[in-house]
Amino acid sequence: MRRELVAIVVALMCAVGPTTGQSTFGSIVGVVHDASQGVVPGASVQIKSLEDNSIRSTTASADGSFEFVNLKPGKYTLSAQAAGFAEFQVPSAELNARQTLRIDVTMTVETQVQKIEVSESVAVINTENGIIGDSKETSEISQLPMNFRAVSTSPLAALQSSANVQQDSQGNIALGGATANMVGYSVDGISTANIFLSAAGANPYPSSEGIAELKVTAFNNNAEFSQVGDVTFTTKAGTNNIHGSLFEYLQNDALDATVLNFNVKAPKRFNTFGGSFGGPVRIPKLYNGKDKTFFFFDYEGNRKVTSQAEQYLVPTQAERNGNLSDLGGGTITNLNASGLALLKNYYPLPNLNCVTQLTPSCSFNFEKLQPIPSSTNGFDVRIDQAIGSKQQVYARFNWKNVTASVVNPLLPNDLDHEQDRSFLVSHNISIRPTLLNEFRFGFTHTLLTPIFPIQGAAAIAQLGLQTWMFHTTRPTAAFPALTSPMGRALLR
Repeated sequence: MRRELVAIVVALMCAVGPTTGQSTFGSIVGVVHDASQGVVPGASVQIKSLEDNSIRSTTASADGSFEFVNLKPGKYTLSAQAAGFAEFQVPSAELNARQTLRIDVTMTVETQVQKIEVSESVAVINTENGIIGDSKETSEISQLPMNFRAVSTSPLAALQSSANVQQDSQGNIALGGATANMVGYSVDGISTANIFLSAAGANPYPSSEGIAELKVTAFNNNAEFSQVGDVTFTTKAGTNNIHGSLFEYLQNDALDATVLNFNVKAPKRFNTFGGSFGGPVRIPKLYNGKDKTFFFFDYEGNRKVTSQAEQYLVPTQAERNGNLSDLGGGTITNLNASGLALLKNYYPLPNLNCVTQLTPSCSFNFEKLQPIPSSTNGFDVRIDQAIGSKQQVYARFNWKNVTASVVNPLLPNDLDHEQDRSFLVSHNISIRPTLLNEFRFGFTHTLLTPIFPIQGAAAIAQLGLQTWMFHTTRPTAAFPALTSPMGRALLR
């Protein structure tokens, strides 16, 4: 059985003013006042990225207002100048994904002081719209006491840190009281939703090491996202500073208790390991990408060894031989050959001393800790290029392979192979202060291939049932569903 999930999102936007469609960019807006709260039209306002040194400039309008749109999330400085006034400067302000950040400027008359520097942090309370949500950076995600890095490489588990997140009875994620299918999921504006289940895709996400920001919007979401709630992951970009990381998460059974009704611990060993590296692109004697070209790369692997407790009531050897006295019956001598083959090949013998199922305390006579190992390997790479002060382009590629065992009662495990691929390219240009264009193309592709070791046709032959009618007669990797000539399902 093969299931393929393909989600392709193409966004081509031409925006006048601060409008953005399915974009992860943000905006900085404000008004320039003097000390008496009168507006200062014509003031020169400039912002500079502290990460790649890119600069954007504009002029305050007749009502003193200014705006910078289509900005990458990150940290910026803001400065303002006007004739007769001292220079105003905010040394650091952080802009989140899809945020409209307001920074109002108050200028003082120029005297002995030539520069006014605001050292207080910019208010993070959203005053521009009615959207309710929260956001977290990489450091917050990695330092919060959440035990998900050792278990999985998917950052979806980090959503539990948001007060607006709930889970329904099936474990699906819901926001702000809405149902699970009313939530959108994206990485850099490209959807990662499972379109078959109307829920979050399980694995098509970058490593937590490569996430710059996790943003959860729970109420009053913008109509362009077409959902009540929205979960946005923004990936890291390289900067002018070389930076990297190495990590290892380990969890084992050293402090675990024994499994309920077992006298042993369940074997458990979780390992998640990897690292990241980013900075400007430099080729000695050929190219220096400072302030222009940046890269970021990360790798994350996961190895998980655990088990699932299984307890069943299975036929004893005497019952297989036709002696049903423990069940209050007699002895059967004419035993069906196919039934015996089924018991021999697919039903284990009891490994616990449980005499009869008529005894109230005898609910199972076989127990086992079934191993369910899994492994994951994935990497993410992103390249950013600044084309002058008015154009930026970046591309990102995510690659992840997951191999996991799935328990089948009394049958061999499925071995599921999952392949996740995601690609994005984005081009952003400021044609003039009131006219901007963003082109964004990307796709998310998930391919799940379950492998079951029993071939249906081979199982039919092994049980000697060729004269029966079956749901599964082809050489398919599945245990057959047996149907009698009367049409009644006997075994599935």
